[in-house]
This record gives sequence, structure tokens and C-alpha cells, in this order.
Amino acid sequence: MQFSRSPQDSVFTAVLYVSDSDSIYRYTDEGPIEELCRWSVDLAALPAFQLAAQQATGAGGSFWVEFDLALVMDSAEIIGVLLTDEGEEVGRATFEYLAT
Repeated sequence: MQFSRSPQDSVFTAVLYVSDSDSIYRYTDEGPIEELCRWSVDLAALPAFQLAAQQATGAGGSFWVEFDLALVMDSAEIIGVLLTDEGEEVGRATFEYLAT
């Protein structure tokens, strides 16, 4: 779920982290993790974002949008997939690895 302050507030950055540990970390300060790559996600492709943006224009401007992000991973690349809350794909991007 994403909070947007206006119809122009459609982009946020998703960051993928990795660790050599077998532990699962919920927050970035819980253990030794490294930033692997970033994805600038544009929610404007979501039909729900477009509808909420239209409705919010006359109702104060801010709104929430539900969606899902998925990762497709193989040995060659990592792809981020933007999905509606019903699971329909509306966008995808290949992650760019950050230099270490």
C-alpha cells in the first residue's frame, strides 16, 4: 500500500538488500546487510492509482493505493514486477546492480 499526497506523487524507490546470513531481517538496522539494487516504481500505471487520483482531486488531494511488487530472479538478472492488488501485471523493470 502506498500513500500519495497528490496525483503527481506516483514514484517511490524500492531497494533490494542481500546478506550472507541465514537470518531474515525486517529492518535494515537488524543485521549485516548490503544494498544490491534499486527500482524506481511508478504507480501511475495502476488503474487503481488513476482512479484514486481522479477522486482525490476534489477531496483534498491525498489517497492510498493498494498494489503488489514481485521479484523474478535467475542467475542472469533480477526483474521487479508491479501488480494490481488482483495480481494483474502492469509494469516491470530489470534491476540495475549497484557497484560495490
